[in-house]
Amino acid sequence: MENIDKFAYEIIKEINIARTKPRKYAKLLKKIIKNFDENDLNYSEESINITTIEGIDAYEEAIEYLYNVYPKPKLNLHLSLLNIAKDYLNHAKKISYEKIFRLEINDLIEKYGTFTGNFSKLMDFGGLTAKSIVINLIVCDGNQSRDYRNLIFDENFRYIGVASEPHSEYKQFTVLMISENFKSLDSKNDIPNQISEKENEEEEDEEEEEEESEEENEKEENEKEENEKIENEKENEKIENEKENEKNEEDENEENEEDEENNKYNDDIKEEGVKSIKKIEKIKNINGKFMKVTKIIKTLDDGFVETEIFKEKI
Repeated sequence: MENIDKFAYEIIKEINIARTKPRKYAKLLKKIIKNFDENDLNYSEESINITTIEGIDAYEEAIEYLYNVYPKPKLNLHLSLLNIAKDYLNHAKKISYEKIFRLEINDLIEKYGTFTGNFSKLMDFGGLTAKSIVINLIVCDGNQSRDYRNLIFDENFRYIGVASEPHSEYKQFTVLMISENFKSLDSKNDIPNQISEKENEEEEDEEEEEEESEEENEKEENEKEENEKIENEKENEKIENEKENEKNEEDENEENEEDEENNKYNDDIKEEGVKSIKKIEKIKNINGKFMKVTKIIKTLDDGFVETEIFKEKI
């Protein structure tokens, strides 16, 4: 496109994808938040770590917002807004970070024309790709009012201009100007510099291919997660079975030991009229004191059963 560099064009393209297909960006953020480690986020796309202010909470809030917000119309590139963004960026590069936010834009606006309705400025520091810049603006990490997000999804805005350049301190500095209506001093700039029909078709084809690829990847990822879940369940079941088998073996051994002890007890103690005697010993906590509890169960020749219980302090 004329009068705009490729990177600025990519940013506008991503802004319009977010406006027209917010759920697509919600899915993108869902993938990104898997890379959080406390407050640190790894953008695999840029191979850099970002230390966030709010951590994963701000991203989860943005995801919920994107799933609920209605799609908005695309923004059109306006050459006057593009020039204002470029001039602002050139001024801002020469001053400190704190002063950038106090930099007036009224003189720059008057240099190119006048606006009606709302006119707003958005800035990003550090985003190295069009996607990461738009993500930063949507998430608004550290800005509880989420001003930039609200501006991006304001349906009243119709026009946009973008400028972005490398920055010695922030790696990349990006400025966006958006307006409801703008009347240029040079009337040629009032003709929206829209994408040609051919470019539109190519862009839509690319988006369709990308969406198909994302759906396929998402399907594969879901299948992988489901398979991992099944494997984990099988492994857990195996562990539980092993524990159950071990417990059964222990119980069986205890019973065998009790039977051996009772047989020995029966051999040692013979009482007239008593067919068999079973002794059970257990350690119990009674009122905070450990006691050895012995239960003697006598089976008489006539079938009656007598039980005696003895308690002994340990």
